[in-house]
Amino acid sequence: LVRVLLEPSGEIIEIETALLTPSEILELAGFTPGAVDRVKVEGIEVPLEVPLEFTGEVVLQYRPAVTLNLPVDGEELTLTTAAAALDSALWEAGVILRAGDRVSPPVDTKLTGDLDVEIKTGRVLTITADGETFEGYSAADTVGEALAENGVALQDLDYSLPALSDALPEDGVIQLVRV
Repeated sequence: LVRVLLEPSGEIIEIETALLTPSEILELAGFTPGAVDRVKVEGIEVPLEVPLEFTGEVVLQYRPAVTLNLPVDGEELTLTTAAAALDSALWEAGVILRAGDRVSPPVDTKLTGDLDVEIKTGRVLTITADGETFEGYSAADTVGEALAENGVALQDLDYSLPALSDALPEDGVIQLVRV
């Protein structure tokens, strides 16, 4: 008896079979396993084409791969992954995110099917405030959002160059003027 546990739905399909490879067992259960799909037996990942050594009953955990469409800074990237969550899928694909980058949907999103993901990478900013200059990083749409993300607050009549409602400057230079 083989119990196929379909992840992430939790559906269980019971099969009585003499087949030994996960690939054959999954095909009998009505699935077409792909090279990127993940199969675990008793919590340990196993190859699709290697015969299993078991007697009696076994639980075969099956996580089919999903496709992620990622437009990153205007470049289209397509990933096929069997990771459980978006953050793991990005990490496995070598996509490095920094604080200040924006990802939609959130990186902790559970992968239950194909997904369109938007990543807007930030850029380095040079912020001058209170006589000091420091580097920040942000993918914000406006100067005000970028300053807030970098912990810079305006008070009373203070203003910024460029203005708070302006888009981030191409050169990344933002100056805070205290009044």
